[in-house]
Amino acid sequence: METEVTAGPADRELRIGLVLNGGVSLAVWIGGVVHEIDELRRATRDPGAGDASYAHALEAAGCTRARVDVIAGASAGGINGALLGAAIQGDRPLRCEGRSLRDVWLRIGDLRALTRDVREPDPPSLLRGDEYFLAELERVLRELLVAPGRSTLDHPLYAYLTATDLRGTRTLSVPTATGTVREREHRVVFRFSARPIDGLGDEDDGMIEPADDDVLAETLTLNLGNARRLARAARASSSFPGAFPPHVARIERPGDPAGGLLTHLVDGGILDNQPFGPVLDRIAVMPVTGGWRRLLLYVVPSVSDVDGSPEEPPDLLEALTAGGLARTLPKLESLERVARDGAAGDEATARTRALLAAGDLEQAAERLMPTYLDTRRAERLATAAAWAASTSVTGSGPLGRPEHVSVPEPAASAAGDAPATRVLDPLLPASGWHEVTMAWWAE
Repeated sequence: METEVTAGPADRELRIGLVLNGGVSLAVWIGGVVHEIDELRRATRDPGAGDASYAHALEAAGCTRARVDVIAGASAGGINGALLGAAIQGDRPLRCEGRSLRDVWLRIGDLRALTRDVREPDPPSLLRGDEYFLAELERVLRELLVAPGRSTLDHPLYAYLTATDLRGTRTLSVPTATGTVREREHRVVFRFSARPIDGLGDEDDGMIEPADDDVLAETLTLNLGNARRLARAARASSSFPGAFPPHVARIERPGDPAGGLLTHLVDGGILDNQPFGPVLDRIAVMPVTGGWRRLLLYVVPSVSDVDGSPEEPPDLLEALTAGGLARTLPKLESLERVARDGAAGDEATARTRALLAAGDLEQAAERLMPTYLDTRRAERLATAAAWAASTSVTGSGPLGRPEHVSVPEPAASAAGDAPATRVLDPLLPASGWHEVTMAWWAE
């Protein structure tokens, strides 16, 4: 997906959002792609360092600088995403002890060191997850990250790592006319964020920093102080069943008792192997200034084979694989959303340009302000009512409101002469806007 707004060709920024697919043994290949993206990022911060081809690539794209500001990964992609996020926060090359990311992977993924002793009684897995892999991963992250006061980061940075709660510690409650339907919630997304050095950026809504260093939270700051938590989130995201044992962790969320709830975490790719959702949610609300070009890069080692003949009857083996098709559903839904959001972004850009061409922005702002205030007022009232209810629970709707709580839709008007109304129409909320869940409020 690509969106752009052009200011001056001499000053346009390439903004990259990354979705890193899970890949088990392809972790090193994904790491190679991440390494190249990091080289591109660093080439704009220090033009005199590294290969000049990265600067030439930026120039060919019509940009003068690049930044990676949103990263999401599952399984092996979660590890590579954590490493890249740490390097960006610390403004360091994606290396450890002067060695390339490839060499880092060859060490932390060395089967001779990872494999358990065959004499070990009742082994929980084939590989040593916490004893070796986690310790090595934490060591690398500590070399990349810096303390908050030492970071030279000049833009907000978000890193999302998916995991799977094996036993479904939490319950998803959905009120109905005849009662409440409850199901176990197995999805987990660890959300790390870092602020730029000027302190500007989105508010850290829902941010929890547990007092106990051994306790995790789903929303944390990205810095050296949380190096171990970042390593544990990456370890959990890559906990392939059988190869690694589940990662046991206490996760503290809003409303939990101190110390959180005991959770057994396995591979994030089981339920969400292509975590587009957090990236799209974040990109949609990130502020932009000046000229920019937005790229959403989906790093996946392979794609489905669509060249087969649909008329050829399936054999028994192919029919038996039908049960695995369920795992493709999240990917299809994510790609459909990418297409929808991309089309919506193109339409919004066209409307904005039309508005700019029409002129008289002051009049447009005056006409839109009442609708904006009504929108904010309706959200606050609905949230206050939800929190005041005796059955109130923290949800993922606007301002932490449960998703099922609706908001009255304020009347949007653009009274005035016909030309002005036509200019404002594209900016007024569409019917049903209030029913859309803005999950980013709860991050």
